[in-house]
Amino acid sequence: SVQDENSSGRPDEEDDDPELERLARQAGWGDRAALEELLRRISPPVVRYCRSKLLGSVGAHGPDDVAQEVLLAVCDALPRFRPDGTSIMAFVFGICRYKIVDAFRASGRDRSIASESLPENADEGPG
Repeated sequence: SVQDENSSGRPDEEDDDPELERLARQAGWGDRAALEELLRRISPPVVRYCRSKLLGSVGAHGPDDVAQEVLLAVCDALPRFRPDGTSIMAFVFGICRYKIVDAFRASGRDRSIASESLPENADEGPG
């Protein structure tokens, strides 16, 4: 289903969930169970958001790949997350926006051409 988006362009769901905020703090402190639960809960909206923004895009990074990169970046950034008026979901969707822009940039640099068949011999020229 299509999610309604608020003025910042991200889905209106689980924005100010105190449980997510608690899980994020605990995960940032190294609690593995809290990290697993946080990722389980934020993964569906992250995947939906990436799919909605990258629908029909071409290149090496599909929407699910970008969503995976977002979740990895969230794991890496959680110890530095400080909820100073910013919800964990605003933090997560901020990372989404950066990763989506990165995917568009990478697709703009991708000069490969999809082919139905493989070449008979390897190209032995320079480059």
